[in-house]
Formats: sequence, structure tokens, C-alpha cells
Amino acid sequence: SNEGIYDFPVDINDFHVNIEGIPASAYTLTKEFTNQWRHYLKVILEFTIPDSVTSIGSFTFKGCVGISSITIPDSVHSIADGAFAECINLESVYCMPTTPPTLGNYVFQHWVNNDYQNIGCKIYVPASDDDSIISAYKTSTNWRNYKTDIRELVP
Repeated sequence: SNEGIYDFPVDINDFHVNIEGIPASAYTLTKEFTNQWRHYLKVILEFTIPDSVTSIGSFTFKGCVGISSITIPDSVHSIADGAFAECINLESVYCMPTTPPTLGNYVFQHWVNNDYQNIGCKIYVPASDDDSIISAYKTSTNWRNYKTDIRELVP
């Protein structure tokens, strides 16, 4: 059992956090907010950001090593510096906006050998018949740093 380590009873194989306290209206998710439940994010496996979130602040999820999958809703229009930095077990990012959100620096990177390197997570974006959406992501500022990891989300 992991109860002693994390100080709450949880089966990490079947754990999804229901985050209360995020307003229903346009909202910026910040590090101050995630700090309230940061200890959960060391064991959580999948995380879906609520639709009311319109932007993700700097370093909001930095170092949340338990997250392997994150879904970013189409309500999000900006993701600030280092929002997912040091999330070293992040494998899949489902980015639902059809227009690439403004992306800061080091968002999907970690510090290795005195330099920032890509975590290597796959970034899934909406499919379109003419490939316009994936092309926009692959050529947008900072998103282009991850172009080899950007894929179309096949229904």
C-alpha cells in the first residue's frame, strides 16, 4: 500500500482527481492553484483540464512527475513558460484547440546536462482533411520545437 508515502488512501491504478474550486467562467490555472493538490499529482496517471480554463500559467504543473497523460481543452488559448516542465513521465498530450494556443518557453522540456531538452511526449492535435491544423502547430512559435512529436488525433 502507498498510503503512508502519500498520506492519503488511494489505489494509484484507479485514481482520477475531481478538482473542485475551479470557477465555471473563464479561468487561468496557476501554480498557486495546483499547489493545493500538488501531492496528488505525484501519483495521478491521467489528467483532464476543465473546459472553464482559458489559460495555463507559468510552471503550473512543473515537476508533477505522476502525470503520464494530459488533455488540454479547446477553451485554452495560452500556455505559459514551463507549464509542464520537468513532467518527466508525460507520454501523451491531447491538445484539443484547432488553433494552436500561444506557447511559452520550456513548456514540455526538462533540464538535463545543463540544458533544456524535450521530454519527448507525443502531442496529439485535431485532425483535418487538409492537414491545416497540424501544419499550424508544427510552424507556430515554440510549438515548432516539438514538431517531430506532433501527431494528428485519429478518431
